[in-house]
Amino acid sequence: MVAFSGGSDSTALLLAVATVAPALDITVRAAWVDHGIRPASERARERNFVEALTARLGIPCRITEAPEDPLEARAARLKTSLEAEARDFRYAALRAEADRAGCQRILTAHTRDDQAETLLARIFSGSGAGGLRGIPEDRPPFLRPFLSLPKAALIRYLEDRGQDWREDSTNAGDDYQRNRIRRRLIPAVEKAFPGFRKALAALAEKSRLDEDLLSALSRSELPASRSEGQSSFDARAFHAAHPALRLRALTAEASRLAGPGRRVPYALLRAAVFADPGQPGSTAPRILAQGTGLRFAEEDGRILVTPVSGGVTIPGGYSFQFERPGTLRIDTGGSCTVYFRPGSAGPAEGTFEFPLVVRSRLPGDRIAIRDGRKPLDELLAEWKVPREWREYVPVLEDRSGIVGILGSRAGARDRYRPGPASLDASVPRLAVEIEGIGPFRSIERSAEAP
Repeated sequence: MVAFSGGSDSTALLLAVATVAPALDITVRAAWVDHGIRPASERARERNFVEALTARLGIPCRITEAPEDPLEARAARLKTSLEAEARDFRYAALRAEADRAGCQRILTAHTRDDQAETLLARIFSGSGAGGLRGIPEDRPPFLRPFLSLPKAALIRYLEDRGQDWREDSTNAGDDYQRNRIRRRLIPAVEKAFPGFRKALAALAEKSRLDEDLLSALSRSELPASRSEGQSSFDARAFHAAHPALRLRALTAEASRLAGPGRRVPYALLRAAVFADPGQPGSTAPRILAQGTGLRFAEEDGRILVTPVSGGVTIPGGYSFQFERPGTLRIDTGGSCTVYFRPGSAGPAEGTFEFPLVVRSRLPGDRIAIRDGRKPLDELLAEWKVPREWREYVPVLEDRSGIVGILGSRAGARDRYRPGPASLDASVPRLAVEIEGIGPFRSIERSAEAP
């Protein structure tokens, strides 16, 4: 199954596969996925191109229609990025179509340029050796035969054959992180470090070797005992092991228990890895770290990793006061991060002041609306937020009063006090991430595709 978007890379992949398929005695199918993000007219033209080329090559093409639940709405509702939602939808669709067609492998057209973009993103997000392995060339059922080739080689291949392709209009803007890396960061890096792509490829290979060894050692020295809803390790072996091995052991089990698509924050794992080993011979239970729906504890000579339903209950409410953007934590495991980014649905920079408080609601809270002020209790009731959840819905407040209420945290919607009638779309807006508090779960997505 060839993942065929109609772009230059996947068009080159389809032609190459069609060329070698008879000699290799393999059956080829193609799959095109409509994410429903771009204008309908552009998607229709791309689909026509895909169907025409696959028909000319004699390759059956399977089409996945745009999702009924728009990806933009889903990303806003779940507080994820549109890129993550599109990636999840695409990979799930490719797997489904491959299964229907009886295909054993799925080929994608990632190149050395894609690898460089991925590694730069992971370097700046603080990835360790596991993330710096980059995009894997062979991770069944996915196979990426062009990963060592530059994109320019594929363009030459198409030009030599007089084959055109289609350009995705979203690649021309800076709305997505990968586009910003490609259009802004890479030209600057290339100017300072010519040939950096080869260096990053070497970094990926070295990181893969290191991670393979450390992961194998971790499994050998710290084997996990697994049961339904829990993992555990021998506490004495755990504390005697190198922190790098403890980190990998906890990461593997925490990720298993957290479930697919959920990232376990490094800060939480680090707190558990470097927790004080306690008194020798002590069997008293103690919590090493807790947050984002997980608890790391030591009890009866075992290190336990267990899910915690309902987040952290804080009698009397909670409050974080920010003097500037950043992250604040509380010792019960909750944390809150505020920052600015373009495209957020939050209040625009300059429409409120620091210090900014993110807190639970208080009696008498009211938010400004166009024609007066409205009690938050009324808003939450209108949004049908369950009563037991209302005490945890985050409220934003500055010196002038309530800036907004984050009802989307409880599956409703957000409401902010009125701002200027029109603002430039490029003005950064406030984004708030709150973890480990209340009965609702926060949702995070891994940056790594399958």
